[in-house]
Order: sequence, then structure tokens, then C-alpha cells
Amino acid sequence: MDYLLQKENFKQWLIKTKKDAPYNPNTLVSYTEGVNDKVQEIIDLSTNFKVKQLKPNIYAYQTIEDFNNFYKLLKSDPNFDIVNRTGQTQQNWLKTPLNHYRKFLLEQKTGNNEDFPDKEIDKMNFPLNQILYGPLGTGKTYNTVLKAMSIIDNTEYKAVSDEQYSDLKKRFDKYKQARQIEFVIFHQSYSYEEFVEGIKPNLENDKDLKYTRKDGIFKEICNRANKAAKKEIPFNELWNIFKCIYKEGDKIKGLRSEQVIHYINNGESLQYQTNTQSPPSLPKYKIEEYYKKHKIKPIENSTDLFNVANKLGQGKGENGVQPLLLAVLHALEQIETKPYILIIDEINRGNISKIFGELITLIEEDKRTGEDNALTVTLPYSQEPFSVPNNLYIIGTMNTADRSIALLDTALRRRFDFEEMPPNEKLLENKIVGPINLQYVLTNLNNNIVDEKIGGLDKNYKIGHAFFINVDKGTLEGWESKLKRAF
Repeated sequence: MDYLLQKENFKQWLIKTKKDAPYNPNTLVSYTEGVNDKVQEIIDLSTNFKVKQLKPNIYAYQTIEDFNNFYKLLKSDPNFDIVNRTGQTQQNWLKTPLNHYRKFLLEQKTGNNEDFPDKEIDKMNFPLNQILYGPLGTGKTYNTVLKAMSIIDNTEYKAVSDEQYSDLKKRFDKYKQARQIEFVIFHQSYSYEEFVEGIKPNLENDKDLKYTRKDGIFKEICNRANKAAKKEIPFNELWNIFKCIYKEGDKIKGLRSEQVIHYINNGESLQYQTNTQSPPSLPKYKIEEYYKKHKIKPIENSTDLFNVANKLGQGKGENGVQPLLLAVLHALEQIETKPYILIIDEINRGNISKIFGELITLIEEDKRTGEDNALTVTLPYSQEPFSVPNNLYIIGTMNTADRSIALLDTALRRRFDFEEMPPNEKLLENKIVGPINLQYVLTNLNNNIVDEKIGGLDKNYKIGHAFFINVDKGTLEGWESKLKRAF
């Protein structure tokens, strides 16, 4: 693999593409050589093992497929944005040359660099299986909402955490109602029959006892995610998900402006909002007709939307509802390609071998549907083939005071990424109840818990900030009882 030759080819490509307004020599050096220094800087700063394994020389990636994987992983590191803005312009110092190199590779492969699928590259690199662990009251379950919406929105965790939690929770609940997010709590008696599938008694007419096979929450969400991955969701099901996510009066992004959702005919039609006395309507069957018609090519950007618009007819399309129709088509496409999320609270309280059974292997990243080492098993009760799709994300929470992470099932430990969530005393800054400074109380309490001469316990038994977070709410009267409730 000749790195020097690849660099020279890239340099000549840059010169060729800017004949009318040539790059100055310093820019060419930055784009062809300095870029590697910045990649190395990210690798050095990173705490992600996978990022640490990347080669710091972009010319080591000489196919578009290899570069896509490299770029996606590099962009997922939080240090990428920091390094990207350390140049003189404070903007896209690294991203610009990387995008140029990407187009160079694409042109080598296809002869064209204009229609590069940026959507896939810009997809965040979230772990498929992760567990948030820490002592009681550190906000693990609270943070599953943030983690889930970060994955759903394909947005950095920090950007999601800056959003008002009440607004975030409303959106989370919509996706939960649409069954793109499922929530389950493990406990000691939870079993495979409840989680995957089993035989359940069914008493009909209070007389006849029959046994029927019932799918569990894991099998159900895997089946839905598999349909989405294959774009095989029936339109009626897709429409019901749309109605769960977009309620009456909600705004939906259109081509140039937002459109307001207004249902008529018992939710079987949408009405276009205009100032006319008789606003035109958009029936569900018409939406289905156009969606199936244009489903072959996904609607990913404004160009795709214009192409659809041109095929809808003359002028403003069907009865003047073209803007609304385009917005709905785009939303349906987005719904069908969104990931599915299973949140398992208290995951360490269940017997993992008993609950997952033979499926524990299938949740590994390289064993998922569509991956190189994908596996399929035959389920014991239904005798159906079963696989875990690669668009299903599993988020678990684990209370370390209940069971040490060191004692956790080995099968679980090696298949999940673990993120520690310790107590955060800074969240109690300036929180004072009566004469009591809550930040001071929690800090000293946790110091005493781990002090060998006093508590003698480890950090797994610390007290979380959530116990105190709302103690200062309401009136000042009865602050003593509020503080007692925290304990």
C-alpha cells in the first residue's frame, strides 16, 4: 500500500478541482499533510478503545468503504469537534479536508463525486448494547431517556441533554406509544417465557382452559425492527406510528416551511391549513399511493423531495396540498428508518442466562442481521427462525449497590459497553434548605461512606444526588421533613 503515491494523487486531484481559483500552497499542505496530525491528535485524546486502534494516516484508507468506517468512528469521538475548530478559521479545520478526500475516493470508484450519501457518514456511532451503572439515585433511569432520544434523533448526547427534559420526555413517550421504544424491568423471577416467547394459559368463557403461545417484549421489538430494516412495515402500521408521533396541532417539517397536522374523518385524512373557506384534504389512501410509488428511492434531502414534487402532477399537485404531502412522505420515510430501542431497567437483578437463553449470542454486534457473522436460531416454542436486527439498541441500567459489577454474568459483561454514572454533587450547587447546604451534605456523606475509618465501604454504596435534587422545591416550611424524606 503506497501512502506517498496516494497522497500525491489526492494532491493532484485537489489542484485539478480548483483550476479556476487555485489553493494557496499552505492550504494544500494543510489538506494533504496537516490533516494527519489532527487525526493523530484525536486518537491521542480519545478514551475510546476503538478510536485508539485507528490508523492516523488517512492514506491507509484507500477504498471508499474503508474510509467510511474510519470517518464514522472518528466523528463519533467527542474530541472531533474540538480538534475540528482549532485552526485559524475556528471552523471545519479537519472536516473540510476529510470531506475532500472522501469525494476523491468516491470519484475514483464511480467517476462522480456529486451525489455522495452523506446521510450514512453523518450517522452517529452509538453502541448497540450499553449499560449505565452506578449507586442508587445517580439518574441512571433518567438518563436512559436522554440516551434513547440521542439515538432516535441521531444527535450527540450533549445536544440532547441541553433540551428541556419535559419536552424530551414528551417526545420519548410518543415513540414509546408508537412502540419504537420499549421499557422493561428485570427481577429475580423474570423468565425467557416472558421476555422472548412462552406458553400461557388462556381461560375462555370462564370454562375452557387453553394454552396459547405468546410473544415476549424482546421478540416483538426485534420483529418490528426487522421489518423496519427491510422496509416491510405495512402502511397501516406505519400510519398508526405516524399518528402516535404527530398529534393534532403538531408541526411537521416541510420542504420550505413547517406544516400543521390537522386530522379529519377520524384520523383517516389530513387537512391542509389555508385561509380559504374550504381547505383541501389529503386522504390516507392517497398518501399510501404516493408513498408506495416513491418508496423505491428513499427521500433523504430536498433534491429528492423536488423529484417527488415533479411527479405529483401540475401546479401545486393534488388539490393544492403538495407541501403537506411532501412533509408527510418525508416523515414516513424517517419513521421507517429510525432505530428501535429496548430499555432494560435493573438488568443485573435478573438471571441473564435464564432470560436471554440461547439469544445472548445474537445480541453481539457482529452476530446481528446484516453483519458478516450474522446468526439465526430456531425458537423452541414457535419453531420460527429468529435473529436480532442491527437497528435495535439495548440500554440497560445497573444499581451497583445491589450487586457488584465484578460479580455480573460474564456473558453480559463482554457484550455490553459500560458507562459509569457516579453521584454528581455539582447538581446540588446553591441548593439550600433552611440552614442546610445540600451539596455540602452529600459530599461529606459520600466521603464518610468510603472512608476506611468511618464507613469502610466502596464507591458502589455512595448516595446519589437524585435523593436531594427536589428537596428545595416548594415552600420553606417543613424543611426538616423534606430532608428526612431524602434519607
